[in-house]
Amino acid sequence: MKWLLTITMAVMLCGCSSSSAEASQLAKDGVTESVETQQSVTPIDILNRPEQTNMFREDALRIENRKNLNAVVIKLLHRVGKTPYVPTGSSLYGWDCSGMVRWAYEQLGKELPHSATKQAYAGHRVKTPKVGDIVVFGWKGSKYYDHSAIYIGKGKVVNANQGFGGTYIELLTDYKKRYSKISYVEILDTP
Repeated sequence: MKWLLTITMAVMLCGCSSSSAEASQLAKDGVTESVETQQSVTPIDILNRPEQTNMFREDALRIENRKNLNAVVIKLLHRVGKTPYVPTGSSLYGWDCSGMVRWAYEQLGKELPHSATKQAYAGHRVKTPKVGDIVVFGWKGSKYYDHSAIYIGKGKVVNANQGFGGTYIELLTDYKKRYSKISYVEILDTP
């Protein structure tokens, strides 16, 4: 939320400008007393200004990444009950758990390994997942992970589940009964 406030403030501070030369010229007509001109500025205009800091650019990219990731999550939700579980698969014709996660991030131009363990170490860990973050499952004391999924909000994940034979939505609490270690991995917001 801090980034949204930062961008809003930047638009407010940089978005309006007045030109005194234009105002003076228009006021010479004898009718106009004062004129202020307002320039329309978009967030992209702000990003293209050399005087803006990298922080604004990074915040804007994070916003765009999250928007795109939400679109991919919607695509995954349309695959629920349709795409079968296929060991080593990573396409709409069939996928396993890490293959589904890999496919999702490929839609965003981000290549991930086809392994739950490697996906667990591909980004950085967060305490609270956001929609689109990877959720990996394993056992305490082990550095390996057995299963990966995509967080869709409200304590739920979409995943390719071998036991169900396809793509399903499940509660995280169901996995807490099966696994002793759950980690959340953020990929796109990694600096």
